[in-house]
Amino acid sequence: MIDDTSTYPVAKKSPRRPRKVSRQRLERWALNYLDRFFTTRANMRCVLLRRARKSCHFHGTDLTQAELWIDEVILQLTEQGYLDDRRYAQGVIRRLRRRGASQRMIHSQLREKGLETELVENLLAEHGDQVEGGLEALELRSAYALARRRKLGPFRICEVQRRERRDKDRGVFARAGFAWAVTALVLEAESLENLEAELGETPTSWD
Repeated sequence: MIDDTSTYPVAKKSPRRPRKVSRQRLERWALNYLDRFFTTRANMRCVLLRRARKSCHFHGTDLTQAELWIDEVILQLTEQGYLDDRRYAQGVIRRLRRRGASQRMIHSQLREKGLETELVENLLAEHGDQVEGGLEALELRSAYALARRRKLGPFRICEVQRRERRDKDRGVFARAGFAWAVTALVLEAESLENLEAELGETPTSWD
C-alpha cells in the first residue's frame, strides 16, 4: 500500500496571540527573564518594552501606560535587589578579565549593555586599585590570559611557528583592544619564564 499522506499539506500552527499587557504581567515577564539571565536595568527595560509594544499593537492598547508600568517594575526590582547594575558590571569585569579582555573591550561591552559611562569607568578604576601596579599591571595580566587561552606568542611550542605567526598574533591583540606597549611585552617575551617574571606573581593565583 502506498502511503500518500505526504501529498496533503501539513497544517501550520497559528502564532500565539500576545497576552494583553498589564502591570502584573510585566512583573511576571521580568521575573521569568531574571530566572534565566542576570541583566542590567537598561536591558530589562528593552526586553519589557519589546513585549509591551507587541502586545499593544495586537490589542490596540496604550503603550504610554505600559511604559509607566515598566518604569515602576524596574524600580521595584531594583529596590528588591533583583536588578543591580553595579553588581552586574563587577561580575562581567571579573569574567572578562579572566578570559583576557582589555580595558577598552570591557568598557565597550558594558556600555553596550546600557550601563552609564561614569559607573563603568569608576568600577574599572576600582578593579585596578585592587591590584599592585594598578591598571597597567591588570592590563598586562589580561594580555597574558589572552595569550595563554589562545596559545599565542611565548605559549606557542614551536619557535619557528611563533616567528611565522607573529603578525597574526599581533592582530589578535590589536582587535582585542590592547595597546602596543602591552602587546609587545607579551608577544616579544623571550620565553614564558621571562614573561611570568615580568608579571611578578603566579598567574594561577589571580582568580
